[in-house]
Order: sequence, then C-alpha cells, then structure tokens
Amino acid sequence: MAKNDSTSTSDKSNSSFDATMAFEGDVNPTGDFRKHELDLAVAVFVVSNNRLSERQLSRATRNWTIHGSQPLSQLLVSQGLITSADKKRITAQAQSQLRRLSQNGASTAFSKDTVESSVVSHSERLRQIDSGGRLIKLLGLNQDESHLQGESRQLDSRFTLIRRLGQGGLGIVWLARDENLNRYVAIKEIRSGNSGSASVLSRFKREAELTGQLEHPGIVPIYQFGKDPESQSYFYVMRFLGKHTMQDAIAEYHERREAGLNEPLMLHRLLTAFVNLCQSVAHAHSKKIVHRDLKPENVALDGFGQVILLDWGLAKINDEFGLSEMGSGSLSEATGQDSQLTMANQVLGSPMYMAPEQAAGRLDEIDEQTDVYGLGGILYGILTGHAPHENSFADPSSGATIPDMLSTIVSRPISRPEEIVPDVPAALESICLKATSQKKYARYPSAAAVAEDVERYLAGGQVIAYNEPLSKRAVRWATAHPRTSQLLGALAAFVLALAFIGVYTLRQRQLAEHNMRFSHATDIAKEIGFHLESKAELATSNVRFITGLPPIQGIIDARSGLSKEVDSEATWVERLGTIFDALVRNNKSYLSIVYFEVNDDITELCRSERNIQTGWVRRIPAAALATFPIPETEPPLDSLKPGDVVLKTSDRITEHAPLNFRHALSIAASAVTYDHHTGQLFGFAAAQVDLEELVKDRMASIGGDEVNVYLTDHLGIVQLAFESGELEAAAVSAHISDFIPELKNFETSAEEVMTDGTSYFATRLTLGSTVAQSSAIVGVIAQVAE
Repeated sequence: MAKNDSTSTSDKSNSSFDATMAFEGDVNPTGDFRKHELDLAVAVFVVSNNRLSERQLSRATRNWTIHGSQPLSQLLVSQGLITSADKKRITAQAQSQLRRLSQNGASTAFSKDTVESSVVSHSERLRQIDSGGRLIKLLGLNQDESHLQGESRQLDSRFTLIRRLGQGGLGIVWLARDENLNRYVAIKEIRSGNSGSASVLSRFKREAELTGQLEHPGIVPIYQFGKDPESQSYFYVMRFLGKHTMQDAIAEYHERREAGLNEPLMLHRLLTAFVNLCQSVAHAHSKKIVHRDLKPENVALDGFGQVILLDWGLAKINDEFGLSEMGSGSLSEATGQDSQLTMANQVLGSPMYMAPEQAAGRLDEIDEQTDVYGLGGILYGILTGHAPHENSFADPSSGATIPDMLSTIVSRPISRPEEIVPDVPAALESICLKATSQKKYARYPSAAAVAEDVERYLAGGQVIAYNEPLSKRAVRWATAHPRTSQLLGALAAFVLALAFIGVYTLRQRQLAEHNMRFSHATDIAKEIGFHLESKAELATSNVRFITGLPPIQGIIDARSGLSKEVDSEATWVERLGTIFDALVRNNKSYLSIVYFEVNDDITELCRSERNIQTGWVRRIPAAALATFPIPETEPPLDSLKPGDVVLKTSDRITEHAPLNFRHALSIAASAVTYDHHTGQLFGFAAAQVDLEELVKDRMASIGGDEVNVYLTDHLGIVQLAFESGELEAAAVSAHISDFIPELKNFETSAEEVMTDGTSYFATRLTLGSTVAQSSAIVGVIAQVAE
C-alpha cells in the first residue's frame, strides 16, 4: 500500500495510519488480515469465479474507497450484487487464501513500530493476491514507486530492473532501464519456480521466438532473448508501452457515455485503433500464426494513436504441417487466477472472449477464424463496454463456474449489442455479429476483411455485413451525388405512382415471407385500381372530345335548317361514323361509340361497335339503328351542362338501350350536346369501354403467384377471379364473402378500403373522379393464397 502523505513519525500520525487499517464485520480489527488485503482477496474471488465482471466491480466501487471503513463484501451486499449468505462464503474463501499466503512466509503482522519495514512485504502480498495487478489498480491500491526500490536489481549486467509491471503463471514482467542505450524497456523473466520445468521453458522460448518473428508496427518488438548469469533465469526484452490498454479506453468511453458525456470522437478513435489491431492480426495470419487470446487487455495504446498487440503466449503456428502449440502448459504451471484465463490441456484462452471451437476444446478447428471471433469480441466490448460472454453470467446468484461458461459459449450465441446499448449503430452491430457467428463459415474470411468493413463504416460507405434499409442507402447516395439526386428527384415526382409498388416492395423485403406476400397482394389491388381509374378518365376525356366534333355541330345545324352549310345531315352522319370507326379500331378496349338524338324518345343517329367474337369493327346501318324510351335518370339529361359526363357500368344501363355487351366490368361514359341556335338539348354521345380485358392484361404482366385476385360488381358479386395467377371461372357469380368471410358487408360498408393487415386487401372503387355523376362501382380484392 502507499505511504501516508505525512512524514511525521509521531504517535498521532501512526495512530491515524493504524485507523485506516481497521476492519468491520467478521474480521477482528487486530486480527489476522489487513482490510486492504481482505478486500482485494474478495475482489479476486468474485471476478475469478465469474460472480462479477471487472466492469461490474468498477461500477460498484465508484462511490466507495478501500481506505474507508466499509468492507468490500458488505458493499456488494448493499448493492444487491451478492447475498448475505454469499458474503459469508466469499469472505471465508478470501480469508483461507490469505492464511495460505501467510503460512508460505508472507508476514501479516502490522504495528506502529513496523509500518516502514512492512511496506515491501505488504506490497508483495498484494501482488501474490492479484498477480496481474488489474484489481489492485481498480481498487486504488497502486503502490508508490519508492516502496518498490527494494526489488531493483541488475539483469545480465546491461539492464536494471526497476519495478514489477505484472505477474502471471509463466513469468514476471518488469519495467527496466537499458543502461547501454539509456532507455526504458519491459522485460519478461521466467518465474524462478518455473525455471526447472522443461515444458514451461519451451513455452517461454517459443513465445519469444514467435513474437520476434512478427515484425510489424502493431506487434510488440523483441529486442533481446537471453539468460541471466547470476539467477540462471531466462528473459526477453521488449519495448515498454506504458500501462494504458484498449480495455482502459473502452471503460473510459462507456463511463462518459453513461454519464451523458458521449463523445463520438472517442468512438471514432477506438474504431480506428480496432482497424489497426485487425491489420496486426492479419500480418500474424500471413505468417501462419494464430494469437488465440485476443482481448482488450492485450492491446496497448499510447498517447499518439499507436496500437500494439501483446501477449503471444497462447499462439499457434497454423501451417501445412499442422497446428503447432504455443500454450500447452498444464494447469499446475499456472496460478489460481491465471487458470481462468488459460485453461488446462484442451481449452486455452480467455473465456469471456473465447470462440465456440476453443471452448469445445477442438484444437484441430482452431485457425485464423478463431482470431476473427476474438476481434469480433473486442468490437463487442467497444460497442457495449462488456465482454461478449459477460451477460450470459450477469446474474450474481447464478454461481456459474468456468465449465458452465464453456458449455454456454458452445451452445448459445451472444446477445445482440443493441440489447445492452439500444442506440448502437446498426452497421457496427452487424459487423460484430458476423465476426462472432457460432459457425466459422458464417464469419469474415480474414482479419483484413473485418478491418475493411469497419473502414467502410468510418468512410460512410456500404458495410458488407449490414443489410442497409433502402431509405438509408438512398440518403447516403444522395449525399455523395447531390446534383444527380436533384435531377432524379424531379424525375421521381413524375413516375411516383408507377414506382411506388416497386419501392414499397423493396422497403419491405426484410419482413417475414407472409407479410411480403400480403404487401404484394396489396400492390396488385392498388395497381389494378389505378389502371381502372386511368381507363375511366380516358373514356371521360374521349367522350368530351366527341361532343365537340364538327360533324355533330354539322348535324345540329343541318337539322335546324338555319345553317348556310350546303352539306346534308346524311353527309355529316357519314363523317361522324368515319371518326367513330377510327376511334373504336385504335382503342382495343372500346366496345362501341354512339351518338343519340333526344326527342320524345332516344334515337341512335350513328353507331360504331366491335364484334365481341371476332374483334372486327363495324358501323350499324341506318335501318338497324334503335329507338328507345328516355330512362328515368338522376339527374335528368336536360339538367346536365355541356362538358358534364355521366359514368355507369354497363349492367346498370337501361335494358332498352341497344347494348350487345352488358357486364359489370364494362363502363359507359356519356356527355350531352345542345343546339346552339335554340339552347335546347339535342342529344348525347356515349362510349362503352371493356375493363375485363384490361385486368387480364395487367395480371399477365405483373404476375400473381401466391395471390388471389377478385373483381366484383357494386353488389359484391364476383365478376372475374384469379387464383395464384390463374383465371378461375368457377368463382364467378359467387359473393366475395364466400372466399373472404370478413367481407360479408362489402357492398354496404361505408369504408372504401377494408383489410385485416395480414391476409387480404379490398377496395370499392367509384370510377370517374371528374364526372358529374358516377354509378361505375367496381370492387378489387387481393388475398394472400394459402
């Protein structure tokens, strides 16, 4: 522990120092263990046994100090992270561990007379409890360097060991000074207890050898490998990178984010560092070396944007000769805390970031894509602040063991990042989930491919792993091409109605198959309705055009006898017939065009029609033209103004009218003409148009697989039916409710559109939005076929 700030040796000062070491709870204030050591032992136990993650422990201790009176175990109980029963068991385990350390020779005595002399032994005890030193740092127990000078010694005459940076089951990492070049370096020295083990020594040498082979700016360089003549310990010398790791940067970013101080630049820097890390891993893979222990703690960051990948102790050589093991030590060669990071024999790696094939112990399946999973795990940590497998054991009462964790890693995919951080960018989440797929073939093919996709995201490009919605893709494209997008925007306004179906279908492509089929059915109904409306508007425009033809005015003038024209009425009728013939011939959907004179009865003056069977166009001779009584219409014919159009379906026209085709799917548009000499009603023109062939043509064009389409009259009686795109004659003349029971009141409903949102879409169209009167009502229904 650090010295007290006061340099006084008075009893008052020593008494104050003693007070900071007092215990509460289960341990006697003058008993066996210092509070700091017990709190640290408790922290090591809960983290190493997966009761809490380091991040959870950091959150719990944010408003607590180890130098206070409250024990850590009591704090965890008060925050609901462990139970009172857990506290007793965990405290007993921690005390047992401290007793074992004491029996091995580490003094626990502490008094006013031995404060200074016991500092070094106390520091050593802290390192024995937490060999890695991360929890020492997390709990605020960093030691003053002056307390560590007793450890300083020479190594190989050239290097002066200054202080320990960390310790694991295999070796100790020192901060040292290179006396020849007057620079600081890091030295990893094999632990004295392991120096006699041939397998450990082989592993240590192989670690240094493989690390030295990887000459890359993102991989820690090896300066020297040697053996100290005095201690006979092997060591290798590396570049000193400081203590700031990617895990520290991730923790800082998410602490700021949770405090409402989210800084996008910090995320950008983390992603940039991640890309550099991917490139370092890709370089190792080019040398057939697999890291196998990728995690944020093994990535060092300096203050100038440099990213260095550390700890190649578990690396493998993956070449055509097979997999050569680096980390093949046994569990007995590691300390208790290391055992959670490097499992014995078959399972090697850090469980929180471990790929399924690692957790299953399938060594023959471990290759470059195992590292791709590890990179995905690091990206998961960047996005969420958690390790990918951390949330599987977030319940403090679960008591999950490492075997439990390994079973879960193998059998269950990780949770989605958005479940932890709802506003995580969808593209980054897709990259992360692809990299951490349970199946190796579903992951990225290489570490370089991961880097490229993240770089695409940073550059605002299309991420391969992300099925980007059409709207976002359009916005991104428009931003990159502003001028072209403006031109296309103007064009899109013109074709919006026709393009809507395609756009709508594309935007809904991620919906389930049934919803997609329903969307297709809806689109078919709308398109048919659109074309029916268009055909009705065309008929309306044409009949208005006919009433203004000169032959009609010529007939009126000839009949009145007031015109100076020398042409007879028969001549004008002939001319009118010629025009009618051409109009019917050039519009295949036109069944007939007629001009009527209105007196006491209605008399046909000119009629051109299409033969239903042959399609030939013929003009009806004068002797065959019909006369029939004036029907009782609403409004009366003489109440209509020039240009007014009346629109009806053919089945609703008076039975006295000479129609050769009466069907609910044909319409008749009529418009009146007046004698401009007298101002009296003279007659009207009518055009009959077939809608059935139009619908058949449209169904053949758009297709209707897995969709049933029905067209009904105003009473809901089916007039035309297509089932799965095929014409179905048997359905004709049945009520629509025979096929869709929910439409039993289709003909009387006040709603123009009826749908359940999942299986059918029905609309009742009144054609002719610009006419004076319309009784042309057609039902269009599209149903998802079973």
